[in-house]
Amino acid sequence: MSDFVVICCNCGTEVKPGTPRCPLCREPMGWRRVAWVLRRGVFYGLLVSGSAVGCFWAWDYLHRGVDVYQQLEEVNISLEAAQNDCASRTCPPEVLQAKSHFEEARRQSAAGYHDAALKILQTVRELLRRSQGLQATTVATPVPEAAAGAAAAGDGMVKIAPGEFVMGSFEVGSDERPAHSIALGGYSIAAREVTVEEYQRYAREVRQSFPDQPAWSSPKHPVVFITWQEAKAYCEHQGMRLPTEAEWERAARCGSTRSFIGDGSQAGLDRFAWHRGNSQRAAHPAGTKARNDCFLYDAFGNVAEWVSDWYAPDYYAASPPQNPAGPDHGDDKVVRGGAFDSPVGSLRGSLRDKFSPDSGRENIGFRCAK
Repeated sequence: MSDFVVICCNCGTEVKPGTPRCPLCREPMGWRRVAWVLRRGVFYGLLVSGSAVGCFWAWDYLHRGVDVYQQLEEVNISLEAAQNDCASRTCPPEVLQAKSHFEEARRQSAAGYHDAALKILQTVRELLRRSQGLQATTVATPVPEAAAGAAAAGDGMVKIAPGEFVMGSFEVGSDERPAHSIALGGYSIAAREVTVEEYQRYAREVRQSFPDQPAWSSPKHPVVFITWQEAKAYCEHQGMRLPTEAEWERAARCGSTRSFIGDGSQAGLDRFAWHRGNSQRAAHPAGTKARNDCFLYDAFGNVAEWVSDWYAPDYYAASPPQNPAGPDHGDDKVVRGGAFDSPVGSLRGSLRDKFSPDSGRENIGFRCAK
């Protein structure tokens, strides 16, 4: 009896049973043929399904991209109209905050994150709606300037009325963004930095050692080489406290959204601040430069100032909208305002610096608030 043969389904060649592949066309035989067909079927099925899903996803992605582009154009028109209104009145904080969010939406769209951009644009629309009809409010109510030689804890205080302001920067400094609207209750802040003679008087009262001051110092100079803990203790002894970072920036900016005090230019700083370009690398007696619109002297330059907040580079992204007090803990404390050895570019209203609370430095002093 002749041996059984198997016919190759692909080329018709007779093949002995058990042969794994056709010797002519090399196609698999028997159960291997069935498995091969199944694998090919699954592969092509997945390929077709994946292509269909990919085409749908690409269509949806492009559609959302077009939608984002159209919404960006619409919101930009509304934003420009709101900014044009600011030419005739004080710009509401909501408009400035909407500008910051709009720029972020544009960046997200350019990076391909269309859903994130659409959510941000909803926030921008809400801010613009809230800004409609808002009236400008007084940012600060200064009291008359203190008499010469008055203690910082006495008459030389500036009363800041409750209100809102835009904190941070729209453009520079990763830890200065995002710019955000902050509401503060009323408070008072010293018009001048604490001086050597004031701190010496305090040191005698509490029987505390007084740190040596630089060669350029005098009784009227801001006191330096004071740690954050020592500055805090001084203010509390006077019935006050260190200002929060938000309180310091609001009083220093005094309603301005410009990067620099005065006319907004770096050249205009000379009238208000001692810095690397005009200080001869030394601090000067407190209050010898022009005061800002809130009656604060040396808010920028001369010596930098301790504030109460712990430092966190990303705090602004999660900062509460009312009376922020900074993170609950950290390694460094925030220092504000720049100093006599700072370049002019570092005397921005939004610039943040940080140092260990245990460090006392030649270019850091403080002022008190309550």
